[in-house]
Amino acid sequence: MAPNGRTIEYRRLRQATNESLTTYLLGQVLSFSLLSFGYDPLHATAVVIDGEAVAFLGHCGYGKSTLGAAFVARGFPILTDDVLALKAHDGRWIGHPGPRRLKLFPSVAKKVLARAAGGRLNPDTSKLVLPLAPGEASDRAVPVKALYVLPGPAKRGTHEPARVRIAPLQGQAAFLEVMRSAFNLIQVDRARLENHFTMAARLVSEVPLRRLAYPRRLDSLGAVCDAVLNDI
Repeated sequence: MAPNGRTIEYRRLRQATNESLTTYLLGQVLSFSLLSFGYDPLHATAVVIDGEAVAFLGHCGYGKSTLGAAFVARGFPILTDDVLALKAHDGRWIGHPGPRRLKLFPSVAKKVLARAAGGRLNPDTSKLVLPLAPGEASDRAVPVKALYVLPGPAKRGTHEPARVRIAPLQGQAAFLEVMRSAFNLIQVDRARLENHFTMAARLVSEVPLRRLAYPRRLDSLGAVCDAVLNDI
């Protein structure tokens, strides 16, 4: 990648699928370019509700895309899946749209979206890259309404919550969650870290953050969507 972030050169591997090339190029690789332009993307899936973005933060395997699919099934379009680029503008934080697709395992896609037509993300996983119809994805940047931090998979010996719980996050706890949710955890030079600290501090003071806990079962997704819609 050029130092100014405007040019990315790549060589496609013979066994690479179109889905893997697009996903990693527009995710991991593009994140370095975004940093060059002053954006510090978050690891999040965001949906558009009443013209504003509601984003779910979490690492791989936390259920961001599955929850996003549940909102798509209810008629709310996806803004972005995995990489959320934010920019402060006129007193609001604006979320920018990503590629029009979701990454889901076939069983989840069939259960939540009643379809599983997509290409495999890579040969080592059954996860699919599902294209979304124009009405299922937004191509417009929108203001961010709220950020929800998702729990990780339950560890052995621990119990999942029996019901949906939403709790506010403020101050240091909110700041640390935003820091942990950076999409790019590789570039750690001083200028980048200063920018990320500044962004995180301002973001948590201007956008509500909540912790969202719920039973990690597909049949609980309806209750999760209801709780988020009532909360905002």
